[in-house]
Amino acid sequence: MTASIPQALPLSPKPPSVCDTCWKGPLAAQLGLLPTTVTLGEERDVEGYSYSISGLELEHGSASGCALCTLLLAHGVPSRDAKRRPVDQVKITLGSSEVPSCVPAEAQELNVAVNDEISVFEGLVHTSSDDPAASYIVARDPVLDVGSPRALSLAKALIDECVHGHDRCVSISSPLDVRLPTRLVDCTHPARPCLVSTMGGHGKYLALSYVWGEPQQHQTTTSNISVYADGIDAAFLPQTIHDAIHITHSLGFQYLWVDSLCIVQDSDEDKLHELGRMHFIYRYAYLTIIAASAERVSAGFLQDRPAKDSTTLPFLCPSRPPARGGSAVAARQVGEVRVTARNLSGAVAVHRNFDGMDPIHMRGWCLQELYLSPRALIFTSTTLRLRCQTATQNVGSSLYNTQNDVGLPDALFHPAPPPVAYGSAEWVDLHTRWWNIVDGYTRRTLGQASDKLVACGALAEAFHRVLDTEYLAGLWRDTLLRDLIWSRAIRGTDRLSVYRAPSWSWAAVDGEIIIHRIHHDPDAIAVAEAVRCAVTLKDPELPFGEVTGGSLVLRAALMQCKVRIDDDFDGGYLLLSPRREQRADVRGSVDEAALEDRKVRGRCLTDYIADLRDEGDARWLVPLLRREGRFPMVYGLMIALEKPGSASEVENGKVYRRIGAFYADCSWDVLQADGNSDSEPLPMLEIEIV
Repeated sequence: MTASIPQALPLSPKPPSVCDTCWKGPLAAQLGLLPTTVTLGEERDVEGYSYSISGLELEHGSASGCALCTLLLAHGVPSRDAKRRPVDQVKITLGSSEVPSCVPAEAQELNVAVNDEISVFEGLVHTSSDDPAASYIVARDPVLDVGSPRALSLAKALIDECVHGHDRCVSISSPLDVRLPTRLVDCTHPARPCLVSTMGGHGKYLALSYVWGEPQQHQTTTSNISVYADGIDAAFLPQTIHDAIHITHSLGFQYLWVDSLCIVQDSDEDKLHELGRMHFIYRYAYLTIIAASAERVSAGFLQDRPAKDSTTLPFLCPSRPPARGGSAVAARQVGEVRVTARNLSGAVAVHRNFDGMDPIHMRGWCLQELYLSPRALIFTSTTLRLRCQTATQNVGSSLYNTQNDVGLPDALFHPAPPPVAYGSAEWVDLHTRWWNIVDGYTRRTLGQASDKLVACGALAEAFHRVLDTEYLAGLWRDTLLRDLIWSRAIRGTDRLSVYRAPSWSWAAVDGEIIIHRIHHDPDAIAVAEAVRCAVTLKDPELPFGEVTGGSLVLRAALMQCKVRIDDDFDGGYLLLSPRREQRADVRGSVDEAALEDRKVRGRCLTDYIADLRDEGDARWLVPLLRREGRFPMVYGLMIALEKPGSASEVENGKVYRRIGAFYADCSWDVLQADGNSDSEPLPMLEIEIV
């Protein structure tokens, strides 16, 4: 050890969890977490704390049980060189930086650098609320006993703060007493709840969002609805619903809406009516309970959460007033902090919000239940969280990363929002938010494939009320050309056996889709025109529900092409100029040298592997958008005849299906010239795609 810092007060006795070297050095300097500049001999001043130590000292410290030495060795601080010889001296710098996009604000992150190089370790720092270190460390330990009275009391305080103290939430809130759903579960007596018919009354209620995951034998039917009105033995209810009733009662509320109990499951008429009101059910709930951690209804969600991997270190409180206020310290108090490495599974869950992979976030129906709720109490696999329009925060002030949060614009919560002006900043934001939601939605699964459009129908209806443009099976008429340019993230093997949507709609495929950058590019210029577009609804009374057909007619150029398959890429290279490229498609890796003399290079991204492998189908490109400038691009659709025929049939009004999307790295003029050997502009044809 070659450096230490002077102390205003004597050091407290060394805890057994660290070695003497670490105690007198970095721990005496509070691990560099507090914003102090330390001068070390002739070395430069640094933010935080720097010191030098030998490799053998590090190894001996770790062997003796020192938590800090063990942490440093485990995360990249070298004790030996390449020939396994002990390092004479290694310079270690410990410093703190705020965690970006995180709640609570100003939370600290421990950074470790070696020999003035880039950080080798980043750890999130937190402590308990009753620890002496809490005056200096911002973030708290995660709440693990999510169903305890303490946790629910903290949650209730946050809910009350939202309801009464968040100006943004107050401005979009419904009246305290709203019109109640058709039926609700009365939770006055949690051991024997009952199903009540609200008869159009008004009041407050909570809603439950959860994963079914298995058949529910207890669900309401025409044969037991009168029995449930007299009372339900809670012992026969699955654990998730039992837990939700307990939470509703514990938070001081009477009514809870649960789909399996409040919708008559064997009545198509009742299901149709209630599903058509889904937007209002979650929109007007006082609070939605989200059982995020439960993979099936029988699992429940109130179990204590496991503690994440972390290193506990002593924290020597400084002999000065705390950084965030409070009284001066009379003696060197010793507290404890926990450091959770960002590259460990536990830390990733804290910092990058990997509990976004909870079972509920894999289910399609649950997405709109989250977004349409003005506030939600989320029982994640790691802790308890409250989400509202103003903020998302973990109960108890543990760390939560907000970077990937997606929410609805406030306008969607107003009862009668005025339509936004076409092309305005708000209009652009609404379309961007919609496609962000679609991106997340398509990563989720559905119990029934036919629910693809139905399970996001309430969200579509909410957007429609503000955008005031026709909804076309997941796309919008006022941005139709842009909306058509999507791709599957991973190609499928087999097409859907049952019709679900037109081929040009993302709802026609399973799996995650990609929205290309051209969609949000204000400089993109249309090179085609949407002449007609219509969908046939299964039920005309449900404009945001299932569709049984659809047709799109474009006035656009039509370019025949061939594809050279690239086994290392989820698609293939485009080969244009068919009159000059007569060879059949080539399977296997692309011969780059064979493409060197081509003026146009492009890629196709197909929806299904068979559409590339099948040599019998002619493939055509339909350019839709172009971008000029330094990096010109052309984007569009790849289509094939719905019933493959000869090339001459193309000009006779045949019907096509979408098989993918394409982009070409060239200008629009170059693309046209390369696709037409006499360099004349390509004719604009009316092309019908179903």
